Formats: sequence, C-alpha cells, structure tokens
Amino acid sequence: MKYRYRLHPIGYTLGENEKFYSDMEAKGWRVVKRGAYLSKFVRSEPAASRYRIEVVPLGFQEDGCTMPPEQRAVYEDCGWEYVLGWNQLHLFRAPEGSEAPEFYVDPAEQLPAIEALSKLNWWGWQAIWVVVFGRSFFVRNGASGIKGALYDWYMSWVEQPAAVGLYALFLLWMLYLTLRQTWYVKRTCRNLKNGIPLDHNPQQRHTVHQVICGALLAMAVLCCVLMAAQAVGSREQPLPEQADGPYLLMDDLGWGHRGSSTNTIRRFRTPLVDWWEVHESSGLPDLWMRQKVYRMGSPGAARRVAAALRETSRGYSFRPDECYIYTTGELDAWICDYSLVAVQGPMAAFIYYGGNGDPEELLAVLADRWTAYTEEGAG
Repeated sequence: MKYRYRLHPIGYTLGENEKFYSDMEAKGWRVVKRGAYLSKFVRSEPAASRYRIEVVPLGFQEDGCTMPPEQRAVYEDCGWEYVLGWNQLHLFRAPEGSEAPEFYVDPAEQLPAIEALSKLNWWGWQAIWVVVFGRSFFVRNGASGIKGALYDWYMSWVEQPAAVGLYALFLLWMLYLTLRQTWYVKRTCRNLKNGIPLDHNPQQRHTVHQVICGALLAMAVLCCVLMAAQAVGSREQPLPEQADGPYLLMDDLGWGHRGSSTNTIRRFRTPLVDWWEVHESSGLPDLWMRQKVYRMGSPGAARRVAAALRETSRGYSFRPDECYIYTTGELDAWICDYSLVAVQGPMAAFIYYGGNGDPEELLAVLADRWTAYTEEGAG
C-alpha cells in the first residue's frame, strides 16, 4: 500500500502534531497532505526527523500562502524543508541530528505567534453559538421564545431521537475541539511567559484524542444506523379504510368519505414512543384532517408531550384568545380554532382539521378509540 490516512491531532496542539509526524516518518510514512481531520502519508524509508510548526499571525496572504516568502526562505536556508501548511500553521522538517536550529531560542519570542492562535480559536466558539442558537430559528409552527425552542427540541427528541443524538454528538465534537484548543493555547502561553519552551515531544495526549474521536464516531455511526432503520420502517402507506391504530378517520366522525386526494399514514417506532402521522382529505378544499398521535410509555410522558404540542402548535391558531380547555371523562384537551391537543393516559395527539365539525364530538370519539386501544394493549 503506497498511501495511508491517519487521524491527526487537533490543529493548534503544536507539539502533539510535531511528534505525530515524526513518529509516522520513523515508521516509514511521510506526510504529504493534511485535511480537516485526516493526514495523508506516502510510503518512504523509515527516518528519524524533527518536525516543527510555525504560526503566522492573521492578516498575511500572498498567492494563496499565509507565510511570507522571506520567512520561509530564512528557515529553508537554515536547513528546514517546507512540508505543507494549513490555516495559519506551517510544517517544516529536518533530519534528526542535523544542524538546523530551533525556530526560537528564547521562549518569550514565540509568545506573539501562539497568542495569535487565540484569535483563530475565537471563531470556534462563534461556530458553536451558531450551531446551538441557529437551530432555534427553525422551530415548528409558531413556537417562539426560549420556552418554545425547548419544547421544539423536546418534540424532535421524542420523534427522531437518533437524529437529535447525531446533532448532539456533532455539537459535543465541536465543543471538545474548541475546549481542548483553548486549554492548549492558554497553557502554552503561560509556559512561554514563564520561560518554559514548547514541548516538542509530549507523551500520549494524541492517544486520548484518538480514543475520544473513536468513541464519538462509533456513537455517530450507531445514530446513523438507527436513523436508517427508522426511515425504512416508517415508509408512507395508503390510509386503510378502517383505522388500525389509535387515530381517527373522517368516516368515524360522519364527515363523509375521503376523496381522490392523497390519503396516507406513516407509523414511527422509537425507544421513546410509538406514533402515527395521518393525512386524510375529502377532495374538497375545506374538508380534511391531519393528525399526529403518540403512544408514550407512561401517562406522565404523554402529558409532557401534550404540553409540548400545545406550545409548538400555536401557529395553527388564528384566534388565540378564543382557545379553551375541555375535559371529557379521562381525556383532557386544548381546543383552538380548527386545531386541538388531547391527552388521555399514555396517549397524546395533535389534530388539525378543516370543515365545520364539532371539536367536542371529535374528542368524544377519540376518547372511546383510545380507551379501546389501550385496553386491547394493541402494538
């Protein structure tokens, strides 16, 4: 095999990167390219080499290179071979035992270059804020404010736990990288100020990085597998003539038969919930019904879902001041215009409909359907 790819240390951990490339060349692999997470190596003769990384402050850019040509020429004249660069960092190598001098004799001279990494790391924190709060702008159906965003997150977790888990792992990965780099830069700056030079041969820190990355990757793969399984198991199906789950059909309500429009049902199963999404239409523009029905593991969980549905469905109401709470038997509901949220035992639902149907009659039929469904223990 002529080429090999390896996960490299985090970009700003200079000593760990230098040791990583030195160790790889000692094994007969010389770096030729560096990507965001992986470095590409080419087969070579094993050799003992020193690798050093120089940091160039932000602001310089010439012909796509962030290192001034005269600075690179000085290092090359001193016996250092330029290897590659990424962002503001540039990698050089020299044979072990050569007369190539270190870049800095006095640790304090390197301090401005390392402090420049703090400015680069600032962008990492901004990216995390964008990931966290940017998602809050895409909340469902009129949910607003911090409360609405939290409820929206909760419903996403209930309906698609694997997708939310993958999102959380990505956020955790970004947070880990940024924290690690922030800690490294601050510690290195403190050492340089105290006259302690950069450690070019740190011990075992990259191993910890590999373990963390491996664990996060394994969990991410698991989330992807679960997402694929849920997608395959929840394919859209034609709506049956008779309800086979805890949902309603317009025929159950005396609203007439469905028309030729698309009438579909999807059933989703997750570790947290079994839920149905139903679309039914009569073919007339003002007679239709949309449902999301959830069977939770406990009545408490169902009430939490109902509270979240109530908050995230506010966008369906044109007259929020006329919304009211309604109770029939063990079923509690929140009715607002042509939408309602209901909860009974482990069941919860959001129903949005068009037409002149009586919502209280709809809820009476729904309560009977849920009672029969839970008593039968249907799955």
